[in-house]
Amino acid sequence: MDTTCQCLHPGLANDAPTLRPANDGDIPFITEIYNEQIRTSVGLFLNHEVSEENRLAWLRDLQKGAYPCVVVEVDEVREDGVRSKRTIGWCNIGRYRSKAAYDATAEISLYIHRDFRGRGLGSLLLGSVVAEARSRKFHTLLAMVTAQNTDSCRFWGKHGWGQAGVTREVGWKFNQWLDVVTYQIIL
Repeated sequence: MDTTCQCLHPGLANDAPTLRPANDGDIPFITEIYNEQIRTSVGLFLNHEVSEENRLAWLRDLQKGAYPCVVVEVDEVREDGVRSKRTIGWCNIGRYRSKAAYDATAEISLYIHRDFRGRGLGSLLLGSVVAEARSRKFHTLLAMVTAQNTDSCRFWGKHGWGQAGVTREVGWKFNQWLDVVTYQIIL
């Protein structure tokens, strides 16, 4: 898989990003990104931030259910010159519904830190997780996207995901009713 992209950012080393399975060490970064989305966007229908314990339980549930969660990380250079790894996004699939007939269907989620959006990282993550879903014999993936999140709607369409339906005014956040668009790909 080609993991090269133009993702240089002040304080980052010149190395290409790395994709790998999520682990416990990613939880602080995942929680930071997730909470930023809760605070600032209509992309998550949550009104209160979550704890690291919440995200750790979420990751454990994914791992227990054999659902992939892939992170993208970059080398960061601190002011003192020390290099360290920083997780800047992730993509995962999870259970769509609990009834057995849905076992080959999964819901996909993808998040990138706000400072790294528009650099191809989402496309890298998506490709990796879709390939993993195929290898695990999933039949279809669904992405539930707030219709007002036009950048995300464009992203899924650009990657060949078809619009499978719209549910109107199903979420209330930031004093507005929100529609949800379901994007689907058959693997």
